[in-house]
Amino acid sequence: MNRYQREVAEMDRRHQLLVRALSFVGAAALIIVALWSAGLPPTAWWTGAHDWFAGMRGHSEERIATPQPSAPISAPAATVVAAPTAEVLPGSDSSISATPQALFLVATSPGRNKNEGTAQIGVNPDNPQTYVGGALLANGARLAEIHRDYVVLARDGRSAQLPLYRRNTPAASVSGELLAVGGDQQVKVVAAVTREVLTDYLRPTPMYDGEVLRGYEVYPGMRADVFARLGLRAGDVITAINGLPLAEPHQAMELFRELTHGSAMTATIRRKGAVHRISIDGSLIVSDLNAAQSSATQPQSPLAAPTT
Repeated sequence: MNRYQREVAEMDRRHQLLVRALSFVGAAALIIVALWSAGLPPTAWWTGAHDWFAGMRGHSEERIATPQPSAPISAPAATVVAAPTAEVLPGSDSSISATPQALFLVATSPGRNKNEGTAQIGVNPDNPQTYVGGALLANGARLAEIHRDYVVLARDGRSAQLPLYRRNTPAASVSGELLAVGGDQQVKVVAAVTREVLTDYLRPTPMYDGEVLRGYEVYPGMRADVFARLGLRAGDVITAINGLPLAEPHQAMELFRELTHGSAMTATIRRKGAVHRISIDGSLIVSDLNAAQSSATQPQSPLAAPTT
């Protein structure tokens, strides 16, 4: 091979490398555009990758720390992980408590803007619930913003930041009624916010299929007995009211709030894979509200004068 042939071969090799590099960049750009169009911005990729690597590291450490028996043992391995569920607070989402319980933000998945995405929040870091942007928590606060390291909860013109909980670092100090659920103080605060009195009885969470709102998953509030008398069960997904699909968030919330004014409606729900139509009587909520108001305003009997 003479000098000319060597130069031609070298130019051909460089050309092939350039074509491969451009092909790789082009394919990566197409993947990024496709993921972003599907509602997965780069922050969501980073969060997912971080959680995956953290989980893999945790599994590796667990495998190293756990001794492997030489002979198969049947009973102990199956019974170790069941104990933590006994500590979960009562209620469908572990949020109803007689004493105030601090909220933990376990993970976030931001959307295309700060108002979209999902967040895992709960009073037990090992058993959080997944909330979609705009959902209402048990304390009446709305999940207003979702960021990579924190979320913003808002209610009655006030807002508070709930930072991301990290297991291997000291928990950040959080305080305020918006960052806790349960307790007598919370009951008084939520009852005073008549605009969100619905959450005392019914807490709807929007359910999306991609960009399309498909319905609202409902859970009981502090008045779980009234929730049950309405004919609802925790985890029911209401897809339509009076035959009208719940496809627009503002319209859906206005329909739900009609229940607090005594309206009766027919709801189409999905329950354990089956579709049902049930009647929901808002007068049950009004009756309970009136009873609570009468009890609160009833004068106490005067104390008897002390005898001398």
